[in-house]
Amino acid sequence: MVGVALAQEQTTAASTTSGSNDAAVRCANSTDNTECLRRAEVCRAMFNRTHTYDRMVQSIRDCAEQLNITLPTPAPLPANNSSDPDRRYYNQLKLWFRARPQVKQQIFSCAHQIQQRRTPRREYLKTRVVVWVGEEETILAGLLRSNIDSCSAPSRQAYLSCVFEACYTP
Repeated sequence: MVGVALAQEQTTAASTTSGSNDAAVRCANSTDNTECLRRAEVCRAMFNRTHTYDRMVQSIRDCAEQLNITLPTPAPLPANNSSDPDRRYYNQLKLWFRARPQVKQQIFSCAHQIQQRRTPRREYLKTRVVVWVGEEETILAGLLRSNIDSCSAPSRQAYLSCVFEACYTP
């Protein structure tokens, strides 16, 4: 149920890696600007791989069901189409929400409320770091694991923002 909220929070946390200008600003005071920019790109790629539409669609469906909101039926996939059906449906929902901002607000509020009650799964995150960034990224993986342990978690967004600060070192 928290896929939408998590995705939005990851987007916020990872927005620091979403554009080269922002990464350049974040890395401007680094002692090794080239390495900082390289790590920022590794983190951006990691976010793109872990950002799954199926979790977001499931969160939207779960909250819509809780709120007794009928969502549109997913559009049929064209023949010989290999695109991700969850991504297509998510994009369809985005368009549908544009004409229904109150419904969008209700569903996203539902997802955020559920998300606020959750605490970070630190041990799980630490086991996933190498899968996310790659075995060759030992220093970055160590920095991320350290932040996973040491960052406070007043909110998931603040926690993830703190964890992703490892992307902007040294």
